[in-house]
Amino acid sequence: MFREFPQQRRTLLALAALVGLYFALGSAYAAAAPAFEKPDEEWHFAYVAYLLDKGSLPPISSDESINPARQEAGQPPLYYLMAAAAARILRLDTTRPPLRPNPYWAYPAPGTVNDNKNRFVHARGELASEDFRAVFWLRYLSLALGGFAVVSAYGLARAMGGSRAAGLASATVAATLPQYLFIASSVSNDGLVTALSGAALWALLVAARRESSTRSWIIFGALAGLAALTKTSALIISVTGVASALAVGLWRRSARTAMAGTLASSGSLLIVTGWWYARNVLLYGDPLGLGIHFTEIGRSQALTLESLIGQWQAVETSFWAAFGWGNVLLPDWAYWGFRVVELSALVGLAMIGIKTAKADDETWARWIAAFYVAAVFAGLIWWTRAVSASLGRLLFPALAPLAALMVIGWARLWKRLPIIVVGWMSLWSLLAPLYIVGAYQPPPMRAADELLPAARLTRIDFGGLARLVAFDISPARLSPGQTVNMTLCWEALNTTPTDYSIFVHLLGPANTILGGRETYPGLGSYATSLWNRGDKFCDQYSVPVARDARGPAVAAVEVGVFDLGTGNRLAATDDAGNLFGLVVIDQVKILGPGAEIPPSAKRLDADFGDPIALSAYEIGAARAGATVPVTLYWQARAQPADDYTVFVHVLDSAGQIVAQSDSQPQTGSYPTRWWDVGETVIDPRGVLLPADLPRGDYRVIVGLYLAATGERLTLAASGGDSIELVSFTIK
Repeated sequence: MFREFPQQRRTLLALAALVGLYFALGSAYAAAAPAFEKPDEEWHFAYVAYLLDKGSLPPISSDESINPARQEAGQPPLYYLMAAAAARILRLDTTRPPLRPNPYWAYPAPGTVNDNKNRFVHARGELASEDFRAVFWLRYLSLALGGFAVVSAYGLARAMGGSRAAGLASATVAATLPQYLFIASSVSNDGLVTALSGAALWALLVAARRESSTRSWIIFGALAGLAALTKTSALIISVTGVASALAVGLWRRSARTAMAGTLASSGSLLIVTGWWYARNVLLYGDPLGLGIHFTEIGRSQALTLESLIGQWQAVETSFWAAFGWGNVLLPDWAYWGFRVVELSALVGLAMIGIKTAKADDETWARWIAAFYVAAVFAGLIWWTRAVSASLGRLLFPALAPLAALMVIGWARLWKRLPIIVVGWMSLWSLLAPLYIVGAYQPPPMRAADELLPAARLTRIDFGGLARLVAFDISPARLSPGQTVNMTLCWEALNTTPTDYSIFVHLLGPANTILGGRETYPGLGSYATSLWNRGDKFCDQYSVPVARDARGPAVAAVEVGVFDLGTGNRLAATDDAGNLFGLVVIDQVKILGPGAEIPPSAKRLDADFGDPIALSAYEIGAARAGATVPVTLYWQARAQPADDYTVFVHVLDSAGQIVAQSDSQPQTGSYPTRWWDVGETVIDPRGVLLPADLPRGDYRVIVGLYLAATGERLTLAASGGDSIELVSFTIK
């Protein structure tokens, strides 16, 4: 015993160090995200505030005026009672902090992810503000309550036959899992239920041993009850306990084990939690209090098996590292590393399962832990089918056994593999807060000559508030469904209490919107109410082109500033004070299949030098006072460098113009510099003949010229500057 004491002491010191590491890392995660930028935090906080303000539990109601906690009102009260007690002792003001919602934030369900990360508009210095003191102090309380999960991971690994090193590795996984650090350091019951569930499972493995007593089952039941009194999903550990008591009793042919385990654990569970379920039945007819979740965030349509499988990526990502509301992510390659971690653990555990034949305490411990983890996964699947929340954090009640099982699996493959994985997770636990902080930071302020050196400069003022000074847009050519990336650089001309929005539209023919983006500046992080006069910064915008957009077409890039509440746009002016109609700063091309020349068209091959050829045409009947329809079929033989104007002239016998149509192709909507090599372009137009057109012979000619100089393109074959299509006679 005395020989072991130094080793035990070293183990205890190592565990204490890991708990300290967990708390140090968790503190960084607590400070990294602004208030209420963690899942459901505002409603968890409202639950605590209601307890302190009203002296009672919030009613399970969808009416937010009487239940500010929304769906969280259905949560069991243990965490909230503890948080309320701590807030009273610390004299925290739990009045809701003054925050303005960001209308461009979107819940990160599939198809709705918006690049505004912040749910609210946040001013600088929030962490140090008295208004937010309660939020951040309660985060640290939650972090402390969740710390026992680290110890439980050690104990479970040891109970399953793992060495001290395996136990410490398991504890390190729990202490450094980025998503757990993020969630445990929020105003939420997730940290406490994770700690209590891990402790309860540890107690269950002790109770399932051959030499265990009824007292062990009572302790397990009490811990399971406390977990269930923290979060309803923790009832799974109670079910696991009953199933384990029956299974172990039957295997050992011990009716005493089966009965004592079942009755003792169930009895202590009911003593701890029975009042809560009875209350809910009496008040609401809903013992679990889940009805409000289905009312608030239930799915309107049940998931199919295929769509359910598609939810796995969201679950997987948000188990390892998906911060904010699931919209602040690590680099893609990081998640591939986590997938390797998962697969290696599964392979190792499968190898152990195949080769294990004896049913000793350690084997039973592994099977019980595995059963519990599987039950938690099954509960997550059921919840995902019922509620719009594919969340990996719902697996955290099984975090401690998951950590232990994974370490055992890694060690089975290679003894040093746990050390490598632990190092990998520790690395990301250190780096992740930087990603979180960066997601909510306003864009960096820049000097005038640092804005965007390679960009095109401009000076467009919007209502005396903002000036667009530079921009860059790429790619210039893209297909429907692809995204235009834009950088707009702004200068703040004034301060304002109003949060104005910025819009970018892609306008097609007839100003139809082919794609658009509306946002607060800084992608939500630098609303105009936060501006300082003279600030200069650049903004990034991603504008998707509509999938049903028809190309080829040229889209104008329109920019503006407006008040979302009223819909009013700020007037845009140039340096001379001249008003803009549409503020078009650039163009992009929407790619698509080139036109086909119909059999009815008259073929020809009029080559106007290298750039452009007239391949065919169609022309209608000519009558005085009527419009002659003309359709030209152009082809780009090379990439045109300039925008040419097409002319269709009707000449009399003296060569004088009596009617004409001069415009860029497609009435100006498809300039020639956007044509691609080999592309056929349809150019429909009409020539209105005068009503008093004299009798005589006329001819229709076509050509191209530069509007700035009047210089015409010449035909390669003849050297002329036009080609005659038809001649006709007015009688």
